[in-house]
Amino acid sequence: MPFMHPLRPNIQARISIFLFALGALSAFTASHPLSADAFNVIVVKSAELRPYQDALRGFRDACNCDAQELKLEEDEGGENILRKSPDAVVAIGTTVFKKVRAIEGLPVIYTMVMPSETGSAMPANI
Repeated sequence: MPFMHPLRPNIQARISIFLFALGALSAFTASHPLSADAFNVIVVKSAELRPYQDALRGFRDACNCDAQELKLEEDEGGENILRKSPDAVVAIGTTVFKKVRAIEGLPVIYTMVMPSETGSAMPANI
């Protein structure tokens, strides 16, 4: 039996989830009546880790939208995001996902979140 690194299945699952999220955003942007120039996405990261930065760079390359990065303070929730009136929110990491999953009324896309943290009953906008 070949040796398999213990993190490899986890990384493959994260990549699959990220690609699914990109596909979902692509479907949303294709059906959204606004032009690509007017499509505004707020991206929040829970840490300045290289994988998170790579995910953000990949999202920006694929999105063809205005992706603004916003840092949430430790005691902050999604209110600061809603004040900016984005068309969608992208959460990179478990910590910020926990903060933004309560947002209603606009698409919330997440990546690099532990599956145990997502819960089983997600609202339709996530």
